[in-house]
Amino acid sequence: MRTTEQIKAEANEYQKILDNAPTSIDNGDLLVEYLGGLNYVISRTGLMLAEAQKAFDLAYNKALADNFKHVKELSATMAKKYVESLIADEDALLTWVEQLNKTAKHQADNMRTQISYAKEHLRITKTGY
Repeated sequence: MRTTEQIKAEANEYQKILDNAPTSIDNGDLLVEYLGGLNYVISRTGLMLAEAQKAFDLAYNKALADNFKHVKELSATMAKKYVESLIADEDALLTWVEQLNKTAKHQADNMRTQISYAKEHLRITKTGY
């Protein structure tokens, strides 16, 4: 299993890619190339999601075990909140990777729409022939 730092480093790479999505339909080849890259990002972030979930679960269990004497004195709700506060970094990483995966999926849908629009625009204007 990779460390959370390794997962964060890879997440940073994908964040940069997703932050720079093409927005113009003028270059259909770029849209198609970006869509292909998104398929890779979706696949990788899916794996990262599983890794981040495992890191979260391990950190949760360790925090619970390390603080059991204090936690057992709290109500169930307070105990859960307390343990989660001890592993805020793992929780933030899990949330981030989930959002990267969702964003990549939404961008892929958007790219397909833009490619369809660009094709239709070429057909109507008869440019590109």
